[in-house]
Amino acid sequence: MEVEQIRVSRSMMAITFAWRLRLTNYTEGDLGDLQLSGDITSAHGKVPTEQQLATGATELPMLRQLPAIAAGETIELKGEIRLPVERVVPIRQGSTPVLVPLLRLRITGEALDQQTRNWVVGLQGDAGARLQPFPLGDRLQTYGTAGARSLA
Repeated sequence: MEVEQIRVSRSMMAITFAWRLRLTNYTEGDLGDLQLSGDITSAHGKVPTEQQLATGATELPMLRQLPAIAAGETIELKGEIRLPVERVVPIRQGSTPVLVPLLRLRITGEALDQQTRNWVVGLQGDAGARLQPFPLGDRLQTYGTAGARSLA
Protein backbone atom coordinates (compact mmCIF):
# COMPACT_ATOMS: atom_id res chain seq x y z
CA MET A 1 0.00 0.00 0.00
CA GLU A 2 1.63 3.22 -1.20
CA VAL A 3 0.22 6.73 -1.19
CA GLU A 4 1.23 8.10 -4.58
CA GLN A 5 -0.10 11.63 -4.49
CA ILE A 6 -2.05 13.99 -2.27
CA ARG A 7 -3.70 17.25 -3.21
CA VAL A 8 -4.99 19.38 -0.35
CA SER A 9 -7.53 22.18 -0.44
CA ARG A 10 -9.07 24.21 2.35
CA SER A 11 -12.55 25.70 2.48
CA MET A 12 -14.42 27.41 5.29
CA MET A 13 -15.86 24.09 6.50
CA ALA A 14 -13.23 21.42 5.82
CA ILE A 15 -9.78 20.52 4.58
CA THR A 16 -10.06 18.07 1.70
CA PHE A 17 -7.33 15.54 0.99
CA ALA A 18 -7.55 14.02 -2.50
CA TRP A 19 -5.34 10.93 -2.55
CA ARG A 20 -4.13 8.31 -4.99
CA LEU A 21 -3.25 4.93 -3.54
CA ARG A 22 -1.37 2.10 -5.21
CA LEU A 23 -2.04 -1.48 -4.09
CA THR A 24 -0.01 -4.50 -5.19
CA ASN A 25 -0.93 -8.12 -4.50
CA TYR A 26 2.35 -9.79 -3.55
CA THR A 27 0.66 -13.09 -2.65
CA GLU A 28 0.43 -16.14 -4.91
CA GLY A 29 -3.37 -16.08 -5.01
CA ASP A 30 -6.08 -13.65 -5.98
CA LEU A 31 -7.40 -11.28 -3.32
CA GLY A 32 -11.11 -10.50 -3.30
CA ASP A 33 -13.73 -9.11 -0.97
CA LEU A 34 -11.38 -6.31 0.10
CA GLN A 35 -12.42 -3.23 2.03
CA LEU A 36 -10.59 0.07 2.46
CA SER A 37 -11.17 2.00 5.69
CA GLY A 38 -9.51 5.19 6.83
CA ASP A 39 -9.54 8.73 8.04
CA ILE A 40 -7.36 11.75 8.51
CA THR A 41 -6.63 13.43 11.81
CA SER A 42 -4.46 16.21 13.22
CA ALA A 43 -1.16 15.29 14.83
CA HIS A 44 -0.46 17.23 17.99
CA GLY A 45 1.65 17.15 21.13
CA LYS A 46 -1.21 16.78 23.61
CA VAL A 47 -1.53 13.02 23.07
CA PRO A 48 1.26 10.41 22.79
CA THR A 49 2.12 9.50 19.20
CA GLU A 50 1.14 5.86 19.78
CA GLN A 51 -2.42 6.99 20.48
CA GLN A 52 -2.59 9.11 17.32
CA LEU A 53 -1.48 6.40 14.90
CA ALA A 54 -3.94 3.75 13.75
CA THR A 55 -3.37 0.17 14.91
CA GLY A 56 -5.30 -2.98 14.16
CA ALA A 57 -7.66 -2.10 17.02
CA THR A 58 -8.37 1.48 15.87
CA GLU A 59 -11.88 1.98 14.54
CA LEU A 60 -11.72 3.54 11.07
CA PRO A 61 -14.70 4.42 8.87
CA MET A 62 -15.31 2.29 5.77
CA LEU A 63 -14.31 4.16 2.61
CA ARG A 64 -15.08 1.61 -0.13
CA GLN A 65 -15.19 -1.96 -1.38
CA LEU A 66 -12.20 -2.77 -3.57
CA PRO A 67 -12.08 -4.75 -6.80
CA ALA A 68 -10.40 -8.15 -6.75
CA ILE A 69 -6.64 -8.02 -7.22
CA ALA A 70 -5.01 -10.91 -9.09
CA ALA A 71 -1.67 -12.33 -7.92
CA GLY A 72 1.10 -9.89 -8.91
CA GLU A 73 -1.39 -7.24 -10.06
CA THR A 74 -1.28 -3.57 -9.03
CA ILE A 75 -4.32 -1.31 -8.90
CA GLU A 76 -4.67 2.42 -8.34
CA LEU A 77 -7.43 3.95 -6.27
CA LYS A 78 -8.41 7.58 -5.93
CA GLY A 79 -10.52 9.19 -3.28
CA GLU A 80 -11.06 12.10 -0.95
CA ILE A 81 -11.16 12.41 2.80
CA ARG A 82 -12.38 15.56 4.52
CA LEU A 83 -11.20 16.84 7.87
CA PRO A 84 -13.79 19.24 9.30
CA VAL A 85 -12.18 22.53 10.32
CA GLU A 86 -13.58 22.18 13.87
CA ARG A 87 -11.58 18.92 14.28
CA VAL A 88 -8.26 20.54 13.35
CA VAL A 89 -5.85 20.75 16.28
CA PRO A 90 -3.34 23.45 15.33
CA ILE A 91 0.29 23.35 16.37
CA ARG A 92 2.18 26.60 16.86
CA GLN A 93 5.28 27.10 14.73
CA GLY A 94 6.50 30.38 16.16
CA SER A 95 3.45 32.63 15.98
CA THR A 96 1.91 30.75 13.03
CA PRO A 97 -0.72 28.03 13.58
CA VAL A 98 -0.03 24.99 11.37
CA LEU A 99 -1.65 21.64 10.63
CA VAL A 100 0.21 18.32 10.60
CA PRO A 101 -2.25 15.78 9.17
CA LEU A 102 -2.03 12.02 9.68
CA LEU A 103 -3.58 9.81 6.99
CA ARG A 104 -4.63 6.44 8.45
CA LEU A 105 -5.71 3.62 6.11
CA ARG A 106 -6.55 -0.06 6.50
CA ILE A 107 -7.22 -2.85 4.00
CA THR A 108 -9.02 -5.98 5.13
CA GLY A 109 -10.18 -9.07 3.28
CA GLU A 110 -10.88 -12.77 3.59
CA ALA A 111 -7.52 -14.05 2.34
CA LEU A 112 -5.50 -11.09 3.56
CA ASP A 113 -3.95 -10.26 6.90
CA GLN A 114 -5.23 -6.84 7.91
CA GLN A 115 -2.92 -4.07 6.65
CA THR A 116 -2.98 -0.79 8.60
CA ARG A 117 -0.70 2.07 7.58
CA ASN A 118 -0.12 5.66 8.71
CA TRP A 119 1.34 8.61 6.81
CA VAL A 120 2.23 12.14 7.80
CA VAL A 121 1.04 14.57 5.13
CA GLY A 122 2.79 17.84 4.37
CA LEU A 123 4.00 20.31 1.80
CA GLN A 124 6.82 19.02 -0.37
CA GLY A 125 9.91 21.10 -0.83
CA ASP A 126 13.06 20.18 -2.68
CA ALA A 127 13.81 16.51 -3.35
CA GLY A 128 14.80 14.77 -0.13
CA ALA A 129 13.68 17.65 2.07
CA ARG A 130 11.35 17.13 5.04
CA LEU A 131 7.65 17.62 4.58
CA GLN A 132 6.45 20.96 5.94
CA PRO A 133 3.20 21.52 7.88
CA PHE A 134 0.26 23.37 6.32
CA PRO A 135 -0.10 27.00 7.44
CA LEU A 136 -3.56 27.78 8.84
CA GLY A 137 -4.02 31.37 7.78
CA ASP A 138 -7.34 33.02 7.04
CA ARG A 139 -7.19 32.38 3.30
CA LEU A 140 -8.76 29.47 1.46
CA GLN A 141 -5.99 27.54 -0.24
CA THR A 142 -5.14 24.66 -2.54
CA TYR A 143 -1.80 22.89 -2.24
CA GLY A 144 -0.77 20.92 -5.31
CA THR A 145 2.62 19.96 -3.89
CA ALA A 146 1.48 17.93 -0.90
CA GLY A 147 3.10 14.60 -0.18
CA ALA A 148 2.98 11.77 2.32
CA ARG A 149 5.70 9.99 4.29
CA SER A 150 5.01 6.54 5.71
CA LEU A 151 5.27 6.17 9.49
CA ALA A 152 6.29 2.98 11.29
